[in-house]
Amino acid sequence: MGEILGEYKRTLVSAGNVSQYNIPILSTIEINTVPGLELKENSTLHEENAFGGLINDVCDAARHQLGELQNYLEDKTDNISLPAYVRNAWDVALRCWNGSVKDVPWKSSMTKCMAWHPHRNMLAVAFQDHTVHVYEREAHDSTWYCSVLQHQFMRGITCLEWKKRARGMLAVGCKQGVCVWNIDNDPANRSVDPNICTSASMNYLCYPGHEDIISVAWDPTPASHLLAAASAISGTIVIYDIKTLTSNPLKRAGKGNVLMRWSPDGMWLFVATGEGTSRMWDTCRWRYKDLVNPPGLWVQAACWAPDSKNLFISMHGKSDIHVIYWTNSGPKEELLHRKLHSVKAPMEGMPSEVKTTGIKEIALSSRDGKRLAVIFDQSNSVALYTADVHALPALGVNSSLQLIGSTDLGVSDTSVSQPIRIAYSSCDSSGSTLAVLRKDGKISFIYQVA
Repeated sequence: MGEILGEYKRTLVSAGNVSQYNIPILSTIEINTVPGLELKENSTLHEENAFGGLINDVCDAARHQLGELQNYLEDKTDNISLPAYVRNAWDVALRCWNGSVKDVPWKSSMTKCMAWHPHRNMLAVAFQDHTVHVYEREAHDSTWYCSVLQHQFMRGITCLEWKKRARGMLAVGCKQGVCVWNIDNDPANRSVDPNICTSASMNYLCYPGHEDIISVAWDPTPASHLLAAASAISGTIVIYDIKTLTSNPLKRAGKGNVLMRWSPDGMWLFVATGEGTSRMWDTCRWRYKDLVNPPGLWVQAACWAPDSKNLFISMHGKSDIHVIYWTNSGPKEELLHRKLHSVKAPMEGMPSEVKTTGIKEIALSSRDGKRLAVIFDQSNSVALYTADVHALPALGVNSSLQLIGSTDLGVSDTSVSQPIRIAYSSCDSSGSTLAVLRKDGKISFIYQVA
């Protein structure tokens, strides 16, 4: 059938039959990381303050000490055969310090995460080289323009999220804290090739002992300036007010969190931990309800329905989609958790056969909630479903998800092109655009019309 480019009312659209359907087709974004990209001297992001100088001095001293230690080891180990893994680890460390990150083995996956802007054709993609590429295009233009965000504090990026009801505010979760960027791209300086965004400014948020940020979530309530940050090594959730630059920790016991999702109406904050439990926070009173997962499991992926009444989740290593929902509204409402659907990934090279593999991520179209996409841990495919958020277990209906079909994106090498992230755009007026971020850094698009 060929590469799947879209879906029109439950019919998959490929390159062979695309002329029969009036749907927009977006070309794949070919990632160009431009190795060795450096900040320009006249960049507004280039910091020459005392703290920045101290960081550089520390790095220079560390490089010097590594070199001295290497010379010492070479003198002392001429006649000693060190284990191969020791020498390999040493070589990796030296290449990292010398700036040759492109040669490090863990760079097999260039990209880490991505996020759609809530009401603009802007897509932010985080890379292993500690940069964020922001791709933007006009509504009637297929050309993607690229600007790059880079800062010495933005190390070890793990997550991204755009602020709702804001022109260009992006939160980037990092190793030591959160970088909140205010991006105002100048159309006169647009470029197809990656260039440092000199018109961006950044606030750095951090809280003592709150490191290894694993997830960030903006409060979507109008006029709110709250940003939640979760740590992978602490049970505490920190709520930042970016207007007053203050923080409020929600301290809870635990060894770390996995993800957070703020409901579209702002009333609920879902927090999944790595210890078999999840919490649903009531953001009006900041009280929570515990949700116990099946033994030995934790939540791998989650997405809210647009009406904020239902949350779709999947467990690590499992192929089931669950739903968390309320039985009714009012003071007697009850929060329930139920298995909704089991999915299977097509076997590579055999579209008619399926196999069971863990779900890696799920995404629900944020505009109308009528389409759901699934990617898997060990598959090159994207499974597409129709979704009916009104036909849920609370009403005794079990057919809220129906399989449309699967696509392998027209690529065959799973080792480099496997999907690692998916996200729906919410700014389409007549359909839903699904972005698929691959392991090799390319971004493919699937346009769907319900």
